[in-house]
Amino acid sequence: MGKIVSYELQTYRMGTWKIDSIFDDKELALFEARRVAESRRHSAVRVVQEDYDENTNDTTNRIVYRSSSVAESNNQAAEKQRQMKRPAAARPTGGGEIMGKRRAAAPQKDNTFSFGIILTAGSILLLGIAAMLALHYVANSL
Repeated sequence: MGKIVSYELQTYRMGTWKIDSIFDDKELALFEARRVAESRRHSAVRVVQEDYDENTNDTTNRIVYRSSSVAESNNQAAEKQRQMKRPAAARPTGGGEIMGKRRAAAPQKDNTFSFGIILTAGSILLLGIAAMLALHYVANSL
């Protein structure tokens, strides 16, 4: 009797961690975790080392590898933002001219949807009035 060590490769997708595979070799588990992380099919990957002591029936867990494409994307976005925020002295001014900020064109509103609703409501109203007149005519002719 002694200590049993296993390594769980877990993947995170759509809000939950799931066990992908279990290894008894740490290097193999880490190699597979890196391969899965590079595939970018999961937003995060981790390897959890599980130690089980048969004498005390105790289990302990610890994360030995972690990779997250979300964290990598956030780091890339932060770096891009840092590059965009260069000091004003380092920015080109276009030959000494004072350059004004360009205002983005306002998005065009799509009035087709509103017109469609108004047209439908008007048609229903006219059909209702026509139906009431027809009923009134039929009732008076009897």
